[in-house]
Amino acid sequence: MKKFLLLSIFVISILFVGCQPTCEDSDGFNPMVKGNITITHPDGRIEVYEDECNFSHYTLVTEYICDKETGLRDRVVVDCATYGPDYRCFRNETPLGRCYQEPYKPISCVDSDGINPLIKGNITLTYPDGRVWVIEDGCRYAPSVNPTLVSEYICNNETPGLGDQIVIDCTQYGSNYSCYGSEMDPWGNLLPKGYCQIPQ
Repeated sequence: MKKFLLLSIFVISILFVGCQPTCEDSDGFNPMVKGNITITHPDGRIEVYEDECNFSHYTLVTEYICDKETGLRDRVVVDCATYGPDYRCFRNETPLGRCYQEPYKPISCVDSDGINPLIKGNITLTYPDGRVWVIEDGCRYAPSVNPTLVSEYICNNETPGLGDQIVIDCTQYGSNYSCYGSEMDPWGNLLPKGYCQIPQ
């Protein structure tokens, strides 16, 4: 009876493991490399999730990793600035979604709205080789997390040419103000973009 019980448990354990998806991480959680995870389900379905720049700040990378217990996806947000003040998420060229060090600093910065969270604005950074990088004001978080905070991008007065970010709470203009917009983030959540307004 004991042998039969042990055998039954062993067979059930094998069947349970066989029903779990498998997950492979191409870069082994390395924010300096553009990687992905590949999830293979028992029914043959395959899902691929690529590391990407985080929408809430230009120094953040969303790094996809494998959950060892379930075989499913998990994600960790990494701040590239922890590697140094010149590191940010590589988003203008391929490969997107990795930390990189800016080889040289911009020579000018122009702010379109002059720190006005009631207007959708941006800053324009110009580099010595003629490259131009436009960073738009945006909501700090998706509405389901916090709908009232705006990430307002500004020019750094202490270091000419560099951009900076301040976070503004729309409720300072009234309790019914929130960040306004209609774009969607990669997970299907409404992603307000850029300025404070009373919801219509």
